[in-house]
Amino acid sequence: MHKNNESKQPPHKATVMLVSGEPDKAVLVFEIAVGMQAMDTDVKMWFVLYGVNCLKCSSSRLHRGVLGI
Repeated sequence: MHKNNESKQPPHKATVMLVSGEPDKAVLVFEIAVGMQAMDTDVKMWFVLYGVNCLKCSSSRLHRGVLGI
């Protein structure tokens, strides 16, 4: 019986969901997704309820300056 050292593994997949609209939680979700992507993982991001507000340009609290102004 011959063993094959190169076994095929299914690709790693992950789903990250942002429910909160708070900027510090949104940044954390993006950092986690980027880290997973760096480890060769397929990442899907879902923004539901208040999490969608982080993506809107006009009402986003992530677009503030350094001093929060």
